[in-house]
Amino acid sequence: MKKYGYDIGIGNRPEIAINFFGHIVWNPWRARCLDMMSHALEEDMSNGFVSIDHWAQIGMVDVSHGGVDCRSDSLKRQFLMLYVEWKYRELRDYEDKVWSWGVVHHPNYGDRYNDEIEDFFGWLNKYFINKKTPGGNVIAVYSTASEVADQYYEWEKTHPGSSSFSYVEGEPYPYICEYSKDKLLDSEYVGEVNLGVDIVAFKFRSSSVKIFLLAWYNGKGVKKVDVSGIFNGKVYVITPVGEKTQQDSSHVSLTEEPVFIEKA
Repeated sequence: MKKYGYDIGIGNRPEIAINFFGHIVWNPWRARCLDMMSHALEEDMSNGFVSIDHWAQIGMVDVSHGGVDCRSDSLKRQFLMLYVEWKYRELRDYEDKVWSWGVVHHPNYGDRYNDEIEDFFGWLNKYFINKKTPGGNVIAVYSTASEVADQYYEWEKTHPGSSSFSYVEGEPYPYICEYSKDKLLDSEYVGEVNLGVDIVAFKFRSSSVKIFLLAWYNGKGVKKVDVSGIFNGKVYVITPVGEKTQQDSSHVSLTEEPVFIEKA
């Protein structure tokens, strides 16, 4: 990288993070890049280039990339893992960082994956791209790797000595919402659910609870929703960190914090 003047590192490195967490690294960072797998995601702020993770070819399920599943519905589930983490932090005004998430498309595949590409980016555009939270923050924008790196360089200047991301095997999970991550990893994206104006809700199927929803209110305050058509009687409403309350399925309270809803 140094010899040829590259300042951005992208490529197959993300599969290391998928091996540890089930998802790519969500922040650009300066990785040590050791051949020791246990230290392959450790940070080295003196490194001359920035690592930016991304998923493999959109639409592909490929053994050669560690068995990654990049079909549209799988990517939706993966993107929601990051959104929940980011939103949880936004509501609590946690540390300022640069966040990134991406996929690639190889031109030599032509139009083979066009249906997957159009479905996934249509979904992103509908719910996240250039959309604002009730607090006024833009959720997501499209960026090139160079634009992500430039944002990281600006962040470095204003946060000298601050860690962007670092992980060594055996350390605790490096993000906050591990419960949310594990729940979504152990699930299959089913589709969108209409629960009313300004309510965003997605249905999932898992081996443990069969059906659950991930939902939030795109507004300030509390809004009641009726999910009795999906769950009869009582439901559990669970926060991204696993805090659980029991509510009646016809009067579930939603705020802008994403929560999981499942049959009690």
